[in-house]
Amino acid sequence: MVGLLAIAIVGGLVVLTGLFLTGRITSASQPAYAVFGTCGQGLREGGDVKTRGVLIGRINGIERLDTGECSVSLALFPDKADTVPRNVGAQVRAKTIFGEKWVELLYPADPVDERIESGQKIAETIDPLEIETILNTALPILDAIDPEHLAGMLEALAGGFVGHEDAAIRGIESGTEAVRVANENQALFKKGIDQLNESGEVFDEVDRDLLAALDKLDELNRFTTQNSALVAQNLEKAPMLLRELSTLFETRFVDLTKIVDRGATVIGLVASQTDDLQRLLNELPKFNSNWVRNVAHTCRHRQVAGEGGAVGAAIPGRCWRVHNILSQTQGPYAPGEGPEPNRRTQADRDAQILGDDNGGLPALLFAPLQGGSR
Repeated sequence: MVGLLAIAIVGGLVVLTGLFLTGRITSASQPAYAVFGTCGQGLREGGDVKTRGVLIGRINGIERLDTGECSVSLALFPDKADTVPRNVGAQVRAKTIFGEKWVELLYPADPVDERIESGQKIAETIDPLEIETILNTALPILDAIDPEHLAGMLEALAGGFVGHEDAAIRGIESGTEAVRVANENQALFKKGIDQLNESGEVFDEVDRDLLAALDKLDELNRFTTQNSALVAQNLEKAPMLLRELSTLFETRFVDLTKIVDRGATVIGLVASQTDDLQRLLNELPKFNSNWVRNVAHTCRHRQVAGEGGAVGAAIPGRCWRVHNILSQTQGPYAPGEGPEPNRRTQADRDAQILGDDNGGLPALLFAPLQGGSR
């Protein structure tokens, strides 16, 4: 009886140990899973789950989906799960093609602060490389190759390496170095691809405008081609024109300098009198109207009868009145004899002839005279 009990206890321990080793009992473990394109050979329950060579869990289950994919359940050790970022990837790896496989959690280049969650699906996965995949890819190629030609090519290739082993090794090492640099600059390559994508979006937005511009450029090219003789003639005359302009500038440099200097002076004066010029421009329309009306005034009448009309008839033509105000001045006003607001002077009557006496252009012209002389 005691022997049977001992055998049962030993058997139970063996079974329990086997369950722990195969991962079927995963107490206090954190679950996660990853979906691969195929399960492949050599992947088994209880297999290792590693990251950077460190064992962090076990494969808890393998399920083939209806889509042909393979869902692999993982049981992560609690003390190791806290070191795994949430954006970790997964890959089925093996030491050899036919050897036992394990799940490698791929540590990301830019890990996030958040840790992997319980029951989380690992999004980024890499399928295992299987021997059947290699054969399925290589067999159609091998079927298309003539064995004799292949044998001849391999023999020639082998002969070519004879005596050049060191050069071949150096070439392989250089190629490995080039690939290493590319791998180390994956972030730059990704950035370049993203920028190309952005450029493609920009071109997609402006493609119509770009095509329209190209059409206009095509029209310009056709015009230039059709008028090539005229263009050539103008190009031939261009040096002569430039030479004449150069001669003109050389011979008239001093005069041009004077013109520029005087022009700057005039522009400065005009700029300083901007307000007065604005008032002058506002009054010019009224001055022009009065000027036209006074020019059309008939001031001559026939004094004696003659051809073309009787005595007193208007004589065709224009009447021009010239007022020399300065010649009529009698000097400064005596004390108490200055102009009064309601008294009309000769200057007032002259201003009325040219226009209204409420300011404006006549006031601007006669203001200095009315205030200082009579």
